[in-house]
Amino acid sequence: MAVSGNVGIYTPPKPEESVYSEERHPVVIIPMSVKAAQGILERGTIVGKDSNGLIVPYNPNATITLSDGTTAPAPEATPVGVLVERIDTDRETTGNVLVHGVVFRERLIRVDATVDVNDLDNLAKIGIWNIG
Repeated sequence: MAVSGNVGIYTPPKPEESVYSEERHPVVIIPMSVKAAQGILERGTIVGKDSNGLIVPYNPNATITLSDGTTAPAPEATPVGVLVERIDTDRETTGNVLVHGVVFRERLIRVDATVDVNDLDNLAKIGIWNIG
């Protein structure tokens, strides 16, 4: 969502371009702050939040090192939603994220790998179901 004075206005994409379906279940889309300097994040990207609470690509393999030297899942290892439009993180600070509803499986993107059944299960745990 390019911010040009119309903050908070969201225009849904054409159905054939949309990552979500409202035919089966209403969707909930909310604007969220995005981490800067990540380049382009495409519509359909599964996202998580970093340790600062900013939107970043979901990465279920991300870990953090704890003070005792052990590792634990990083915050972005848990999905929080799916981007509903392409954003340029070098120019935009907010992205619209679907946090509840039905998405088209074939339109989902994982930046580091192909979306698999574990990713779909993780989305279902937060109320995002897939069809397709």
